Parts: sequence; structure tokens; C-alpha cells
Amino acid sequence: MQDYCGDTKTEELMNIGLKSLGEIEEAEASTICARNPHELMRSLEVLDILTCCEIIIHTSLARKASNSWLSFERLDYPEDDPPQWRKWVTLKLENDEVKVGELPLDYYGSLKENYEAHKK
Repeated sequence: MQDYCGDTKTEELMNIGLKSLGEIEEAEASTICARNPHELMRSLEVLDILTCCEIIIHTSLARKASNSWLSFERLDYPEDDPPQWRKWVTLKLENDEVKVGELPLDYYGSLKENYEAHKK
């Protein structure tokens, strides 16, 4: 992850990182086995880390802007926090394909109104 999605990011490096993770998943993860519960736990932990890495790279690819507040630097998109990128980036897996979406920062509405509506 440090090599492909480290402090400074580019689309090319992150795509190489996704390809590398895919190769690890195909070559190594498909042959994984556990001889006892401890090894099973560690194996599942590694597979979870691979999944988290993929999510991070896909999210980083979707954000086409730098943001110093988030410590997120894209060399190919150097403008810091442009107004059109003040939003949440969302991901979901649909039919084995990653779908990118977005939500406004205040998608949840008024906190006070929601609290009043749901308190007993």
C-alpha cells in the first residue's frame, strides 16, 4: 500500500496497486489453508486486509481532488479541496463490480430534528 497508495497518489500507481492486489488474491489467497483455528483466524485476517486495501484504493481513485484537511494528496489533481468535491464518496459492490457514488456532507439532515423525531 505504501508503494501504490501512499502519501502522494496518482491514478496510474493506484491502478497498478489494484492489479497487484488482484494477483495476490488469485495466486495466494485461492490456495490458502488452515490446519487449526489459530491459522484460520490469521488467514481470514489477511483476506480482510486485502479487501480493505482494495476498498481504500477504489475510494482514492474515485476522489479526483486533493484535500489537505484529510491529508489526501493526488499529484494528478493538485487543486486543494475544490467546492465540487465537498462530499462523501461512497462505494458498493454490485454484481462483482465496484460502483462509486456520492452523498452531500449533510445527507443526514438536521440532527436536532432527527433527535426529536426518534427520542422516546
